[in-house]
Amino acid sequence: MTTLVSTASGSIISSSGIGARYKPFDHHGMYESFERARAEEPVFFCPEINYWVVTTREDVLLLLRDATSFSADIALAPVTPLAPEALAILKAGMGAEPTQVNCDPPKHDRIRRVAGRFLNARRFETLVPDIRRLAREAIGALEGRAEVDLVADLVYELPARVLFLLMGIPAEDAPRIKRWAGYRILMTFGDLSPEEQRRGAEDMVAYWRYCVALVNDRLRRPESDYASFLIAHRGEVEPELSDNEIISLVFGLLLAGHESTTNLSANALLALLSHRPSWQAICSDTSLIPGAVEEALRFSTSIVCWRRRTRAVRA
Repeated sequence: MTTLVSTASGSIISSSGIGARYKPFDHHGMYESFERARAEEPVFFCPEINYWVVTTREDVLLLLRDATSFSADIALAPVTPLAPEALAILKAGMGAEPTQVNCDPPKHDRIRRVAGRFLNARRFETLVPDIRRLAREAIGALEGRAEVDLVADLVYELPARVLFLLMGIPAEDAPRIKRWAGYRILMTFGDLSPEEQRRGAEDMVAYWRYCVALVNDRLRRPESDYASFLIAHRGEVEPELSDNEIISLVFGLLLAGHESTTNLSANALLALLSHRPSWQAICSDTSLIPGAVEEALRFSTSIVCWRRRTRAVRA
């Protein structure tokens, strides 16, 4: 994982060497590029996106753990500046506010105290039978087929269907939520044309309105899902969680809760099928699966980079 850092001043700095050659939107050769950077120029400036790129584990951890010097407020800001038409659509139809990954203490800590009581290992453990059922259904649907696309047919919707167990969302909504989520990621981390940005902005507004409708429904008719929990426990922090914060939390989880898992699952399958001895070992001994998952997180993670903004320039 790397970290992209925006300077407090936002000024553009000339670049040479690795920074001049780095292609932030090209995945081909990405790992080789980072390996070379760690050896030769572990912190470099990329003029294409106007960010400093930090590549070593030690420096990345330092940045992510120091909220005083490095703010998370730009974590979900578009890497590529949005066109005026897309910005106008978002401004008119969106009301999301920073709540978790793009939020600093003390607000982040206050929100986490409530959300963390629902999103935890104890609750996830109660879902294991349903998760196994969904996985078996997804795998069973592949049986007898001469050709299978492991991404489209197995790992594309399955993580979202698992997340829906926590959020009380019907399974039939998976296709449109996956489409909305895909556009949201491209709007944040991609390099879209103005027309693609317009379509993406329209999808993000539809996504937001879906979350608004979900929370409004739970305000009237509570269930046992995430939004209902946030509403029921909103007053346990000061100030209490607002309706808009709860909607923003639902909006955030309805992306983060499945897209990274889809990407990691696809990466893991590709890595294992490209290393047949490892694949065969897992097929022969399923006790190796937990270790393989941990290694996939390290070897071919679903999150390539994260971002921080410097609050001050150190001497």
